Amino acid sequence: MNTLFLKAIESSPIFVIADSDGRYVYVNKQWEELVGLDRSEIIGKRVKDIIPNSKIEDVIKSKEPLITGIYPIYNNETPWYGSYTPIMENGQLIGVSVTTLFTDMELVSGFHKQIQVLKRKIKFYRSKAEQADNRYHLDNFIGKSQLVKDMKTLIRQSAPSPSVMLIEGETGTGKEIVAHSIHQLSKRSNETFIKLNCAAIPSELFESELFGYEEGSFTGSRRGGMKGKFELTNKGTIFLDEINHLPLHQQPKLLRVLQEKEIMRVGGKNSIPVDVRIIVASNISLHSLVKQGLLREDLYYRLNVVKIKIPPLRERKEDIPLICDFLIDQLNNELGSSVTGIDKEVLDIFYSHDWPGNVREMRNVLERACNMLWLGRIRKEHISVDRDDLLPSPNQVTDNFTPSNTDSDRELLISVLNKCRWNKTKAAKLLKISRPTLYKRMEKYSIPLNIDL
Repeated sequence: MNTLFLKAIESSPIFVIADSDGRYVYVNKQWEELVGLDRSEIIGKRVKDIIPNSKIEDVIKSKEPLITGIYPIYNNETPWYGSYTPIMENGQLIGVSVTTLFTDMELVSGFHKQIQVLKRKIKFYRSKAEQADNRYHLDNFIGKSQLVKDMKTLIRQSAPSPSVMLIEGETGTGKEIVAHSIHQLSKRSNETFIKLNCAAIPSELFESELFGYEEGSFTGSRRGGMKGKFELTNKGTIFLDEINHLPLHQQPKLLRVLQEKEIMRVGGKNSIPVDVRIIVASNISLHSLVKQGLLREDLYYRLNVVKIKIPPLRERKEDIPLICDFLIDQLNNELGSSVTGIDKEVLDIFYSHDWPGNVREMRNVLERACNMLWLGRIRKEHISVDRDDLLPSPNQVTDNFTPSNTDSDRELLISVLNKCRWNKTKAAKLLKISRPTLYKRMEKYSIPLNIDL
């Protein structure tokens, strides 16, 4: 019986046994052939030293069986689904056995595609449920650095208050996630949440968009008039993103809402009371706009009650591995890929990059890599963090900086100016352009000439 049992194990596609310390006790012939190592070389060695992405140690800790997703093992590109089973004796874990469910590429491909379809459906319906219930979680802001912990503590402390909240952070740092989190943690979490991007609304439409209008107030107005965002958000939360783009002549109207808790529609004669929690966000210091005469000082003090400063990615690089794992999992669900992580060489490149576009830039880099892979780990050749098609960091500016994309060029200019502490001579030198050209581009992208540091 023992001989028959041993022959059956030897004939299995893969069969591995590790002890409770995570060391190899037994591997079969199929495993040797697949991995390309002789069993005499690895018996007694730690599994993670041979196969870093093995889940054996996870099962040792959890004492629960596990079926893995698709990934290649060791240096072999053959994908597989593995089944990990804890071996128990008198309630104590004494080892883990590993077997393959299948390694046939055609079977794996079909099975994998079905799983990805189901994952996308689950994600879709979960998203719909979250939107319906206004459930946005602070956990979606990834990071365990002290800067992130301090920021989250302030958010949890201040979210229940009805006070205005100002979120300041560079482009791509996650201001919208923070705004949603504040709403979710507030007493208005079951009420409406509306976002309005101040930079996306033409100046002439801003007032009607925010406060609504009465019938006949202008040519082409809707019969019966229209409610503005403040009326639609009554009892809920309104998020005014990129508040730094709020036109100067519209600022007194927002100030009135903050002071009087009422609005007046365009063409209207009567004030309408509103009860709205206001959250505003800016990718530039509002105090610097006051000094430039671009923001009313009285409005600034009304907005700057509770300020949440989101740290840029370059100041919390210890969070990069966590963010990578989160984004890869997110992208696998969206793209149907099975990327299992990034190589150490890639992580080192990520650590050395300044990430002027922050988490949004990192997501773009990883999405590009996931589209080049179907499964496995992201390697150096899959990323373009040092290439010209990625928004360069200030120390990677090319000799011939020419505008190509308004958003990325503006982000680049602001990033370089921040690096140079807004010294125009140094910034122009780093960009390899003249100072007059720098001033013209700052004017073109509505970047103030000076800010308060």
